[in-house]
Amino acid sequence: MTGRDINGGIPAGSPSVKVGICLDFPIVDVKQSFLDACRLAFDEALDNGILDRPARLIIRDVEGLPRGDAYDVVKAWQELVDEGSVGIIGPMISDNSLAVKEHMASGPRKVSTITWSGTDRQYDEYMFGFGNGSLPEEGYLIAEAIADRGLKTVAVVFERAAPGYEYAEFFTDACRREGLEIVHSEGVGQTDRDLTKTVARLQARNPDAVAYFGFGLPGIEMNSAFIAADYSPPRYMCTAFINCYVVPQWMKGLQGWIGVDQYDEENRVGQAMQERFEKRWGYRQENCIPTLAFDCADAMARGIGFAQTLTPLGVMKGLEKVKAVPSATGGPGTRISLGQYNRRAWHGVNYLVLREINEDASATRLVARFRS
Repeated sequence: MTGRDINGGIPAGSPSVKVGICLDFPIVDVKQSFLDACRLAFDEALDNGILDRPARLIIRDVEGLPRGDAYDVVKAWQELVDEGSVGIIGPMISDNSLAVKEHMASGPRKVSTITWSGTDRQYDEYMFGFGNGSLPEEGYLIAEAIADRGLKTVAVVFERAAPGYEYAEFFTDACRREGLEIVHSEGVGQTDRDLTKTVARLQARNPDAVAYFGFGLPGIEMNSAFIAADYSPPRYMCTAFINCYVVPQWMKGLQGWIGVDQYDEENRVGQAMQERFEKRWGYRQENCIPTLAFDCADAMARGIGFAQTLTPLGVMKGLEKVKAVPSATGGPGTRISLGQYNRRAWHGVNYLVLREINEDASATRLVARFRS
């Protein structure tokens, strides 16, 4: 499953606390960095006295929506519960986190679950969000960037699924605020392969910019259609852009897009974490996957450390006490705080940034943050 035993440093039979990790998307090329960042956070928490016993990670790896099945994710999450996890990191995708939330509401056992999904609909007593983006807020960042470029009209392509509809709703509000006119809006399937007709309709309306919202699979196909049509409008993408780190061939396939990201080289907390990561594991990935995984695991460790009882209820109450932790993810000054009726982790306007793939399609560069 990984290149090394993620629990190799924990002696057999020694006291430990079980934490589940539910991976609902095949992230082969960054999976090791994800797990290594989690391991680093839990081990540092033990060294710093936040934990009084090591965390034993239990991993379930399935493919959920959009290409797989939400049922498989729910089943994997339940297996982690049944194995005694006091907290779970994952699932990562909005469609699947909503399915887990629905399952937990009707089930006999509840376990604190930290997700990466960006929908505001995910939050619940036991559902905590470290959104790898924000369906309500990304549209405002994109609309600001389009308006700041002096552009006036935009066409919208969104996926016909819960995240796509939520994205489109808030982007419409953001365009109204920025004085942008939406001249075309079109829904596409989550796994559509041929976007030729969609791009032809965009070209016919000739918007100043194109904005795409969804999980991201059609974005690659849209780029192919743009190239075939010899049509290259300024184009902006939600955090589907981050798939260029998860699936290496997407780095080239998404070239030309400006997308929402959570990696900022000017975040000193994140750079210090990357340095410790490299010293521990001997490699480094300059993207938001390790920083985000570290922040999630660090918060879970703090929740466990604050728990008066090592039970799912105790950890849920412990997570509510996580306050003002400097974040490795996002821009400078981003903080992590949770609390009663507060399940959203990120605080600070620049936890979202815009990045663009560079000319040789080997890395990304920072383009913009929210207006100060």
